[in-house]
Amino acid sequence: MTLARSFVLFVLAAVAEIGGAWLVWQGWREHRGLLWIAAGIVALGAYGFAAPLQPDPNFGRILAAYGGIFVAGSLAWDVAAHSLPASPPARQLTPGN
Repeated sequence: MTLARSFVLFVLAAVAEIGGAWLVWQGWREHRGLLWIAAGIVALGAYGFAAPLQPDPNFGRILAAYGGIFVAGSLAWDVAAHSLPASPPARQLTPGN
């Protein structure tokens, strides 16, 4: 049960963090308005509660474990949002791409 709870909290944290940042991006960069930005701020605030709800009392361990979930979630979000196959992250950092 503890493992399943931790995994669900990690997934919810990733959705809240990535989704919140995306909502702020859409509100600001895509000129969708203040409601999008506000929704993003709420989602990012909800993300902040994911670590304290974890059963392990060590914040550093929780954050380190979440890092892998965040990377996988970010790549999945990119694929879902753009309907494209995932490209290697190193290629995206290359100037001119």
